[in-house]
Amino acid sequence: MALGRLAWLWGWRWAGWLLVAAGQSIFLDLSCRSGPTHTVLLPSQGGVLHCHLGTKDDPANITWRKDWKQLDTEGPHSIFPNGSLVISQDARESREGSYFCTARNAFGAVMGRTGTVRLASLSPFHHQPEPQTVALNSLARFECGINGLPHPEITWERDQEPLPAQHRFLTLPSGVLQISGVREEDAGSYRCAATNTLSTRYSNEERLSVLQGSAHLAEELAITRAPQNLTVEAGQSAVMECRAEGDVAPLVSWIRQDGKPVSSDVIVLGEANLVILRSQPHHAGIYVCRANKPHTRHFVTASAQLRVLVPPIISQPPETVKRARAGTARFVCRAEGDPEPTISWLRNGRVLPSNGRVRVQARGSLVITQIALEDAGYYQCMAENGLGSACAMAKLHVMVQEGLLGPPQDVRALPVSSKAVTVSWEQPESNRERVIGFSLHYTKTGGSDNMEYQFAVNNDTTELHVRDLEPGTSYTFYVVAYSQLGASRTSQPVMVQTWEDVPAAAPLLSLSSETPSDLRVSWHPLLPELRNGRILKYRIDYCIQREGTYVAAH
Repeated sequence: MALGRLAWLWGWRWAGWLLVAAGQSIFLDLSCRSGPTHTVLLPSQGGVLHCHLGTKDDPANITWRKDWKQLDTEGPHSIFPNGSLVISQDARESREGSYFCTARNAFGAVMGRTGTVRLASLSPFHHQPEPQTVALNSLARFECGINGLPHPEITWERDQEPLPAQHRFLTLPSGVLQISGVREEDAGSYRCAATNTLSTRYSNEERLSVLQGSAHLAEELAITRAPQNLTVEAGQSAVMECRAEGDVAPLVSWIRQDGKPVSSDVIVLGEANLVILRSQPHHAGIYVCRANKPHTRHFVTASAQLRVLVPPIISQPPETVKRARAGTARFVCRAEGDPEPTISWLRNGRVLPSNGRVRVQARGSLVITQIALEDAGYYQCMAENGLGSACAMAKLHVMVQEGLLGPPQDVRALPVSSKAVTVSWEQPESNRERVIGFSLHYTKTGGSDNMEYQFAVNNDTTELHVRDLEPGTSYTFYVVAYSQLGASRTSQPVMVQTWEDVPAAAPLLSLSSETPSDLRVSWHPLLPELRNGRILKYRIDYCIQREGTYVAAH
């Protein structure tokens, strides 16, 4: 009963892939949320990909891209009024590829998750059965291996006929056939049949030969087939085989190495096969197969690790916030999965790099300082690993009060040394009498993941000397004015480059010689942080040693 249910599960949802029966259109939701991001189509099957903004805001305009190229809805694809994409079963061009949607309204834009559409397939066998010769009453084992979408179900035949309905014939979810208590009538030619919704393939036939006489019993208790380390995706089956022999039939059991009880949904099939029909994260761990010699304390063990891969799940989504201009907004996002998901952020459907006043922190939280009007919009936390993606969305509203200051005027930056810049500015044109202070902000120009620094100064200060900068480096400066009501808009940014300086170190040399009269000198370029500007040329100095004295030359 359990194995029959497993075959049904393989046929409908396998390893995060959404599958449907032949003749039905698939339906895959790629909106900003969790759920499957892959689907499989039969050659004559169509599909519907759904995309929804996820808010009650104004109606959204939805566009679709396939492999990053915008789709022409006049061709084999069409869009329903609700924004869903219809993939026609009559499409002449390939329907396979990566699809994602963008929903845009008056407030901003949201990008959906990327979904993968694949056509059903069944490849040739990559592992064929091998001939077996076993003694009476022993165990015979056949194995075959094949890949396909959806994952195929494996059955076995003897002499091209279905196997007898006897408990001695056990087909494990992994596709392995075990025949226990082998009899003379079990001899014959065996092959496996791999079947999915696309077709059926048959492996080569291989012979099972049965030797007369009882099987030789091992003198010492030993595990003759140890379990193997196994990695599966959540929802897939997991099978660990274990076989032990001795002069007396051993008793085989399974435990977890960490001392936790084995989950109640883990079963043992056949003599000692550990089977988990639908693996979940709590099943992960090291399992120990223990074989005991009856009526003694003698036992042997073998262990293997089960790893369960899990697509991302956002455990703590970001929340919508309202902030005044020049304030600070913090969006918290936590995600779980195996492998550990990477977190990235989007603003209005575009990737938001960590740079300057926008910082993505180590655990994935997003912090925006000196908020400006253009920062308003939709913010998406995207968690991704090799199994898929999850998405959560929040909004940032930027509030502006009446009577705020205008931005500081005529900002200028003048380099005065290789490590210092003098920045000056003028008072705002409007409401300047309300100024209670200024903040000066600067960051390196260009590059990524640059930290933004700031200084707070009094309302009667309109010039600041900024020290401890890096030589030969470009910086961007801007100024913000403050009143009792809040912050002004930022001033126009200005860029300046500090003076260059001598390099902080000499290159590391490497010497080699191929002839008595030649010497090859090579070096690597200095690291950027040691150059202190542009390197224009190199000079090589050397000296000649003669009888304990040095003669300089270059």
